[in-house]
Amino acid sequence: MVQPPGFVDPEHPDYVCKLQKALYGLKQAPRACALSNKFSLKDLGDLHYFSGIQVLQTIDGLLLSQQKYLQDLLCKAEMQGVKTQNSPVNAGLRLSQYGSEPIEDPSHYREFSGIWLALWTLDSKFSTHLQAFCDADWAADPDDRRSTTGFCVFHGDNLITWQSRKQTTISRSSTEAEFQSLAAMVYKLTWIQSLLSKLHYKSIPTPTIWCDNVSSVMLAANPILHARTKHVE
Repeated sequence: MVQPPGFVDPEHPDYVCKLQKALYGLKQAPRACALSNKFSLKDLGDLHYFSGIQVLQTIDGLLLSQQKYLQDLLCKAEMQGVKTQNSPVNAGLRLSQYGSEPIEDPSHYREFSGIWLALWTLDSKFSTHLQAFCDADWAADPDDRRSTTGFCVFHGDNLITWQSRKQTTISRSSTEAEFQSLAAMVYKLTWIQSLLSKLHYKSIPTPTIWCDNVSSVMLAANPILHARTKHVE
C-alpha cells in the first residue's frame, strides 16, 4: 500500500508499506494498521452488530438485517403480541388542533414514529432499479389550508425512503401543490444517486418517476412553461 498522508518518509517517498494486519476487512484497514504505530488501536474482531443493523458474514459477502433491532423496539413499545395491519392509519382521517382532545404524552408517539421511519431493507443482489411515486393532498390542513407533500422511493422491490410533510407555503392550485411534491422527490432522488456513487455502485440506475398529475408532468417536461411558475416557492 502507498504511504498514508502525513506519514510519508521524506527520504524514501516512493517506498510502499507492507500490510501486517487488517481490521474488519474495510478499505481503510491499511491506513488504520499503518497508524497503529503512532496511535493506540484495538482489534475488535469481525463486525456483528452496528447502529441497529445485524451483520452476518456469508460466502457471497455481508448480510444486513434489522430483525433484532425491530424485536427490541416491539418490546420497548409493549407491542409484541399485536396483529399486523396493511394500513394502520385511516387514509381519510383529517386532524385538526381544534375540537379534539390532545395526546397526553406526544413525545412517546414521536419517538417511535421516528424509529419506525428509520427501518429499511435493501436487496441490491436482484435489482438496482429506482422507482419513485409522488402525490400531494391539496389544502388538506383544515386549520391553515397548507398542502401535504408525499412520496416514496423503491430500490427494486424494497422501500428505502419516504416522506409525508406539510408544505411550507400555501398552494393556490392542485397543480402547484403537486409540482412542489414532485420537486421534493427529485431532490431526494438526486441525493440517493449521489450516495450510490459514493458507495461505488457499478452502474447508477436512472430512476423512473411516477406522478398522477398531468399538469405537473407537462410543467416539468416543458421548460417554456417555467416562466408561469415564478410564484411557486
